Formats: sequence, structure tokens, C-alpha cells
Amino acid sequence: MTKRNNRLRLNRVQSRIRFNQSLPDELENVCQMFDSYLNSLMDDFETPKLIKERFYGNEELSLVEEKGIFKWNDKTTNNLLF
Repeated sequence: MTKRNNRLRLNRVQSRIRFNQSLPDELENVCQMFDSYLNSLMDDFETPKLIKERFYGNEELSLVEEKGIFKWNDKTTNNLLF
């Protein structure tokens, strides 16, 4: 996953077939159409959030993009008991 022009994009990481051969032209065309279809679905994609329930409160982590790499951001804690 990368972010370009403020849009998330999926990048194909495997473009070889058995015995490390290149894709035939027909299959390459199908893969490009599938790539386009997946990227059109990314317009509505929201990065996931993770909420950990703790004794002292909930921690929320968000998946964020930083320098082209996605990582979990620093946790924010809410609902503290003290």
C-alpha cells in the first residue's frame, strides 16, 4: 500500500509465475485490469483502528502513513479511572 496524491494505492508485489517466468501478455492484461479494479475500491477505504481494553482505560491505535510507510501511531489513552 502506498499513498499518492492523498489517495491510497495498492501495488502488486508478485508479477512472476512458475519458475520465475514473466507473465504472458494475456495474463498481464488481466492483472492490470484487476489492479485498476482494486485501486478503484481504495477510494472508500479507511485505515483500521485498534482499541485495546485495559484495566486503567482504553488505548486506541491508528494505522497512519509516514514517508510512504504505514505504521501504527502512538497510542492515546482515554477513560482513565484516576
